[in-house]
Amino acid sequence: MSGGATIFRDYVLRLSRLMSKEAEITLPSKLVRSRKLTRIERKFSDRSMFGVKAYIILRDVNARSPLDVPELVLTVSNSAAIIRDGDVLGIFLRLGGVNFSRTFIAYTEVPILQLRGKVSVDTRTVLYPLLSSECVEDPRVDPEDPTSLFHVRAYYMPSYSVEKLVMTFCALLSMVVRYLLGT
Repeated sequence: MSGGATIFRDYVLRLSRLMSKEAEITLPSKLVRSRKLTRIERKFSDRSMFGVKAYIILRDVNARSPLDVPELVLTVSNSAAIIRDGDVLGIFLRLGGVNFSRTFIAYTEVPILQLRGKVSVDTRTVLYPLLSSECVEDPRVDPEDPTSLFHVRAYYMPSYSVEKLVMTFCALLSMVVRYLLGT
């Protein structure tokens, strides 16, 4: 393992030890606030607003890196969405590459009026794994702060003191958009 990767791995392990204290304070308060929110009542009927309006399948995803290099995608799952500019839906997808355990997050935009049936999308990868033992998963836009994108980084390190480590990170959506635009 290179010196930079070792330093980053040690940083991640130290960070995981510090995070548990912060999580013990933050998570209970968020849980209490979420329980106070109004619940949506769902009904089982054909007229429900919760029916499937559009869907994306693997063969309809064209993934490219920010440098316009095509990426081989074998799985597509766990999307998160945000409405941008009132009539465009921004979608974050978890994509799996050649090795299923190496996942990353890509972004695409689809006009809301085009969300019907099977949808084909062109995506740009925005969050890559940094280590060979890492995957980036489960994109989620914070409902309280739509400028934040939470994601999970899972580390699989069988030869170290921790075999599996999963941590949640936050990225600012403005930084993700700047990264996509190359500015």
